[in-house]
Amino acid sequence: MLGGYTDETVNDIWISSNGYEWTQLDTIDVFESRKSHTVLNHNGKLVTIAGWRESGILSDVWISSDKGLNWLSINKNAEFGERTEHSSVVFRNSLFLIAGRSSSVVLNDVYKSVDGG
Repeated sequence: MLGGYTDETVNDIWISSNGYEWTQLDTIDVFESRKSHTVLNHNGKLVTIAGWRESGILSDVWISSDKGLNWLSINKNAEFGERTEHSSVVFRNSLFLIAGRSSSVVLNDVYKSVDGG
């Protein structure tokens, strides 16, 4: 589990092997706190895509190849633009980003990536 919202957006990372017991990872603030983003496993790497924070809607993509301990920004301004409340899925080795919101506009588009970025 990554990010979310309490009284403000957060960027903490929690892991669980059973869905019952959770451990917070000791990570440095590597990316902006966020909510309404997606996180998924694509080709053995965790991918975090866009979302929302108090300063506005994000359009970035981050990858972790070590189960969330370290993160690398691979795209600060992705082609899909500012996006929140979207869905993401992996199908046949490709990552698909589906719909969402950009500011006050409801989006109904689909983007495909074979490299996760």
